[in-house]
This record gives sequence, structure tokens and C-alpha cells, in this order.
Amino acid sequence: MNNGNNGNGRIEFLQKRLEENRAALAAEMEKRAKREKRETEKLQSVIGGAVLKAAGLSPEFRLMVQEALCNVTDDKARRFLADKGWL
Repeated sequence: MNNGNNGNGRIEFLQKRLEENRAALAAEMEKRAKREKRETEKLQSVIGGAVLKAAGLSPEFRLMVQEALCNVTDDKARRFLADKGWL
């Protein structure tokens, strides 16, 4: 049963569905990336807060943190840390 278009209608339908699926996949990947970024930022905030609190309670731990912060290479971050007394 050929309607005279040699299956072109089916091909067009499948191409349209492929484009829709690609768009849906791209949107889903963007949502995942945003969620992972939010989770990473939250993790950094929680861990950072705990480290600061522990460093405030233990001079030995503060020294360990300061030693670890010596590995920071970004000049702007290093100036900030120095201004705050961490380098």
C-alpha cells in the first residue's frame, strides 16, 4: 500500500521525532548540569563551614588548613585568603 510518496511521510515523521528527542535530551542534560553545579556549591558550602568551625576550635587543625591553602594558585584567591589571615 504505497500512497505515492515512497515512504517520505514516514521519514519526515521520524526526522521530526529525532529532532524533538535531541531537543529533549539537550534540555535534560542542561537540567542535570545545573543540578550537579548546585549540589557541588552546596557541598563546598557545607564542608567549608565545617572546616572553618573546626579550624576555629583547633589551632593544630587551622595550621593544617593553612598548609593546604598554600596550594591555591589563583592570585585573586590568594590575596583574599591573605587578607583574611589564612595565608
